[in-house]
Amino acid sequence: MFDYHKDFYGALPLHATITRYDFTTGDLPVWVKKSPVCVPIWIHNHEAPEFIYVTKGSMTIEVNGERATLNEGDLMLVSPCDLHLAEFADKTKSLEYCCVIFELSILNGCGKTVNQMLTELRSGTRRFPITLTGTPAREAGTQMLTIEHLKNSPAPQNTIPDLELSAAVSRLMSISLAASFPVTSTSNSDRLAFIRSVNRYMHIHLTENITTAQISSALGFSKGYFCALFKRSFGTTFTEHLRAQRIRAAIEKHISDNLSLSETAASVGFSDYAYFSRCFKKYTGIAPSKYFK
Repeated sequence: MFDYHKDFYGALPLHATITRYDFTTGDLPVWVKKSPVCVPIWIHNHEAPEFIYVTKGSMTIEVNGERATLNEGDLMLVSPCDLHLAEFADKTKSLEYCCVIFELSILNGCGKTVNQMLTELRSGTRRFPITLTGTPAREAGTQMLTIEHLKNSPAPQNTIPDLELSAAVSRLMSISLAASFPVTSTSNSDRLAFIRSVNRYMHIHLTENITTAQISSALGFSKGYFCALFKRSFGTTFTEHLRAQRIRAAIEKHISDNLSLSETAASVGFSDYAYFSRCFKKYTGIAPSKYFK
């Protein structure tokens, strides 16, 4: 089970984490996964839009606290920075899905109207519906399966793979943007701005002894208001979120930098290895010494 966790970046059971996807393995910023589900996709968010198309079975999803069930042929759409999770709707039946995540920059240059809609998506003043069903979902799903095939299969002769992939992504976004809608309230754009500010600060200071008072002051909020806003935006407390981010960073660093476990713990801000080990087991369900066997 935990080998699957290591392979499926973003599926670690870390509560309310900001996930960064590796778009560097190809020429275009597209990440794709097609597989049966053996663990739930725990609550997380990221700045790239995400699409999940159910090809077999059904799953329960939650986006910003709103729950829905996806059946075969249905599509889940996640707007930038939405908190979301997915799990089995019926654990007695098998479930298969296709997931596509990509940076909106892939659509730069598609015209003034599209650029305006993408700007609105990034700022939070435009959103996707949480689900698509019927013909639009099937059409979008066809494009997602095409994207998955182009990413994971040898390119046919007499084709230019990046152009084929760009075309499929453009068709997927054409369907999705047609279903999107403007958000008149400023609350969502304010939430996105807050999430990005927190993300930037934590990326810079993750290994330091960050306190709630320090980050709230640095971002220009009172401690009480910051804590309330953080809980609404991330679904957890700042302290829990910080620990989860450090555990995720520890997993990445241990794999990439070939450090000892004690060196790994220290490199992400844990001065006490025993405390690191307890936190690691809390968030992954297994001790670090067993996880990295």
